[in-house]
Amino acid sequence: MSDFKVETKCLHSGYTPSKGEPCALPIYQSTTYKYDTTDEMGQLFDLKAEGYFYTRLQNPTNDAVAAKIADLEGGVAAILTSSGQAANFYAVFNICEAGDHVVAASTIYGGTFNLLAVTFKKLGIDCTFVDTDASPEEIAAAFRPNTKVLFAETIANPALVILDIEKFAKVAHEHEVPLIVDNTFATPVNCRPFEWGADIVTHSTTKYMDGHAVQVGGAIVDSGNFDWDAYGHKYHGLTEPDESYHGITYAEEAILEEDQDQMTVRFWRPVMKKGGIIEFTRPEDCTEKRHIRYMEKKIFGKEENNFIGLDEFTDEEVAD
Repeated sequence: MSDFKVETKCLHSGYTPSKGEPCALPIYQSTTYKYDTTDEMGQLFDLKAEGYFYTRLQNPTNDAVAAKIADLEGGVAAILTSSGQAANFYAVFNICEAGDHVVAASTIYGGTFNLLAVTFKKLGIDCTFVDTDASPEEIAAAFRPNTKVLFAETIANPALVILDIEKFAKVAHEHEVPLIVDNTFATPVNCRPFEWGADIVTHSTTKYMDGHAVQVGGAIVDSGNFDWDAYGHKYHGLTEPDESYHGITYAEEAILEEDQDQMTVRFWRPVMKKGGIIEFTRPEDCTEKRHIRYMEKKIFGKEENNFIGLDEFTDEEVAD
């Protein structure tokens, strides 16, 4: 529903009833779901088929709410958590592991500050805090070779300090790490961090998204813009097979269906600097993608008789 106003998205995103289905989103309270054969269940467990089999993993009501939040934020996907703290925990912990390092703005929610400074330290993950108003150079100075994430809040809770998202995003991307922004206080109604360079957004839905003080919850939204494969040496937990779960590679599984087997290009805008110097954006910072055409898979090799080194090119192309 990208073409609709935010008010319409709040009401209708995430759930589109088919003919004869209820107009209001049903609340599915079942923990398990029925299938006719064990083979069907096996396909679900192996992530080779789509469907529901256990509510802790997926639930139709939860998925509809997550899709609504993703649409509001302009992301590609979202997942719900039991609280805002759970959202921040999983957003960071799925990227970092023991021995890694995080840089975070110092003016953030107290619980999140303790999560980064105390809880993660027990798990072997260190954090350095920087002033939200610090210069890009000062923020960059806090980075280490093992830094994996830059974290901040759109509007700090409770300090109400406003984040310069573009500044933080630029520093993060210059150091080849994603920017996670907690957008709880602003909500996507007032600010959409992805439009300013953030890569992942988290929420405590307990606050303004609930609005009635009747539920506790959280959400993680992915922009789909950060290229995990480009930095696979840093994010091997996402780009290498997970032997604990059938050897699945999560970054590959996350590729959108419309992106499969397509060649894409990224567009960027050159900037003229003083002295007539033209500065080009780094490729990984060019988030606007355009599909060119479908690409057929081609196996190269002498056996296939379709690639013989320089013979593939003309004399002019290989001339000194």
